Amino acid sequence: MLQILNDSVSWHVSQEKLESVLSRVLPRVLETLRNSPPKPVQDKVLAILHHISQRLKVAPSVRLPVAELLRLFSSTASPAEEEKASAGRGSLLASLSLVYIEKGWALVEPGERARFALTLLAGVSRRPVALRRTILQLLLAAAQQPGGLSPALERKAPEEEE
Repeated sequence: MLQILNDSVSWHVSQEKLESVLSRVLPRVLETLRNSPPKPVQDKVLAILHHISQRLKVAPSVRLPVAELLRLFSSTASPAEEEKASAGRGSLLASLSLVYIEKGWALVEPGERARFALTLLAGVSRRPVALRRTILQLLLAAAQQPGGLSPALERKAPEEEE
């Protein structure tokens, strides 16, 4: 499966198709890291991600599936995932998801960015310091945009909507 995913982001894929391909492939590749795969699988995943990063350097206008990446990142905040991370395992999925969230952050619509900022804040105190720094940088970037974070912060909490 990893070879198929690798082939789908090859240099033969046009810039126009790259966004569509990455919306399907990037979350699947990252998801492979969830259960601490064997070293050869992890190495292949990292090689695919390196290739994706290289493609993004020459195609900075390609939008990444930030909503799906946030879902993956948020899923690593569960108690079971936290236990793995504290044991030195499982944090690779969170770290790499956040790397690609950061790469795609600038192209997210401001209203969506504000909504995504709230998702990033959930469980931030339980994250490693390095991830907290990145989250803070993303939140500051969102706050500095026209409209800032106010659309998300003005929404009523679910319990208030009743």
